[in-house]
Amino acid sequence: MGGRIANFSKGPLPKAPEKRKVARRLHDRPYLAFLHTLPCCISGTTNDVIAHHITIGRGRMGVKEDDSLALPLSAQWHNDFPQSLHAVGEKNFWRRWGVDPFALASDLYGLFQQRGQAKREAFVLIAGHRALAQRRIEIGLKLFSEDQCNDR
Repeated sequence: MGGRIANFSKGPLPKAPEKRKVARRLHDRPYLAFLHTLPCCISGTTNDVIAHHITIGRGRMGVKEDDSLALPLSAQWHNDFPQSLHAVGEKNFWRRWGVDPFALASDLYGLFQQRGQAKREAFVLIAGHRALAQRRIEIGLKLFSEDQCNDR
């Protein structure tokens, strides 16, 4: 039993590990206000558009992501329809519609940082991403694998 007693004669106790600092999320209210003026990236409607924050692969439950990872999405496609984003899961939703959410968010935020509230360019950008999504669907190209979609 003597071998189980700590021997403090060898020096000080090791320090406790430092607490991990949590990175603060990027808040950009003007960008979110800009998103509310754009068409939905799925339906193209400008009615009742909200800013949806992408959460795929983030692993931080309950923590909203940076505003730079937000997309314009109509309230119906966000959570009202049976096939809405929150009903089927985010990966399944984007896979179904063929939209690459990270590419679109990156392009929209880059456009906003470069040009400010450039609505005309943003409308063209969203239309281009929607056309690309239609092409992905036509040729059967899937954004996420089946395994990735099943874990929601």
